Amino acid sequence: MRSSYSMRFPWFLAALLGVAALSPSSARAQEPGIHPPLGPHTTVDELLGRHARDVFRRQLEKRLQGDKSHAWGEYAAWGRELLVKGSVANPPLGPSPSARLSKSYRCVHCHNLVREDARLVSQDPEERERLLRASLPAHGAVRDGSLPSLVPATTLWGAINRTRFYNGLFEKYNGLRIADGSRMNPERISDAVQICSRFCSAGRYPEPWELDSILAALWELELTMRDLDFSPDAAARVIAGLEGGDPAALESARALVRDSYLRVAHAEAREKPKELKKNVDVYEGGNRETGDAGRGALVFQASCGGCHGADVAAPAPAALARRAREDANFYRAPLRGTERRGGLYMPPFSTQRLSARQLADVRAYLASLRGER
Repeated sequence: MRSSYSMRFPWFLAALLGVAALSPSSARAQEPGIHPPLGPHTTVDELLGRHARDVFRRQLEKRLQGDKSHAWGEYAAWGRELLVKGSVANPPLGPSPSARLSKSYRCVHCHNLVREDARLVSQDPEERERLLRASLPAHGAVRDGSLPSLVPATTLWGAINRTRFYNGLFEKYNGLRIADGSRMNPERISDAVQICSRFCSAGRYPEPWELDSILAALWELELTMRDLDFSPDAAARVIAGLEGGDPAALESARALVRDSYLRVAHAEAREKPKELKKNVDVYEGGNRETGDAGRGALVFQASCGGCHGADVAAPAPAALARRAREDANFYRAPLRGTERRGGLYMPPFSTQRLSARQLADVRAYLASLRGER
């Protein structure tokens, strides 16, 4: 399922690609992984000349699960189920349904599955909120990844095209071990998936077929040419470089592709307000954020509501509001996260996931539930 935001493929690029598709392709003729015609659905993996998806697909289709081989589409469908539901209704191995990856969380509690930023080189939570409000003003707390919710971790849309995982606040996970006992490599998405399932989701390591399926599903969410926000000049240079036979122009074109999306998602710690006054948060230097309970209702649902008051046994909004009665308690969890109690815990929200204004709105919303104005 492609995000609606990826449909904004510029008309000028479509026109250029139409011309390019009719021209000779000496560079691509030497690289069989890129098949003419070059067009809006050409993937970033192909544009960069890596062809890792093709290699992985061929490997998967040769593997036996339950003495039977399976098509790429089956793996991708199982992976999508694991991302959204945490288990597979009709798995290739074992009982039906498969055992849940985690008893507490699903991937979509913390990750979107769609484009969440208007600009692919930017992480702007307030722009994300605008996209969310434009998508569905009456947003519910159900998590299925189909809306650009304000969840604590970056989207899995395009994650397969990134070069490093668990950054900033989450670098502490880099010392953890994957299923074979080795230390995770933050540059391997397969390692990141295992750490996410076992530790972030407070669950278990995926079985080999489950890991293969999740990776196939992530390949289905990879970026394509039409997702990249090229200017007319950059689009022309990319096409010329990929269609021509000059090695320097080819590398220049690929550098433009690499620079057109976020290869590493950042997660920076936020500053705590020095003073809280009713619905006003006061920061060092005099910056003030005035919370609005009306705005905060949707922000809460889109950020906190997937766990609080939904299908995770976390405190519902009213109970959370009572716990946060003391102002000093409010910022403790979103800034630093909470310790694990049983299978439940709360990850922190970095500056890339919630803004200071959005947090002030959530605080105002919780105060309104206590009857405070």
